[in-house]
Amino acid sequence: MGPILMPPAQYAHPFPGKTLIHTMPLGEIQNHWNGTPPPPGQSIDAFSYLIDPSTCVLVLPRVEDVGQHYLDLLTQHETAHCNGWPYDHPGATLPSF
Repeated sequence: MGPILMPPAQYAHPFPGKTLIHTMPLGEIQNHWNGTPPPPGQSIDAFSYLIDPSTCVLVLPRVEDVGQHYLDLLTQHETAHCNGWPYDHPGATLPSF
């Protein structure tokens, strides 16, 4: 697990359509990821995709694997991708605690 980049305000809102959430053990998430490999030293802890313009799928780790706070940050990050935030994370910030 690493730092989570947080989206700019324009993407940081609930998805306006239907959101489907799939949870699985953290160690299995990378096995289901079909995108670009992460940069060295980083991992894929969650991912999201659109089935269609009105349906977002979030693939998240189990809360017992990452804790509620980290899961909340992952959920915000991945929801922002469904809202159009590009995967190269322009305008990202680190969360404040």
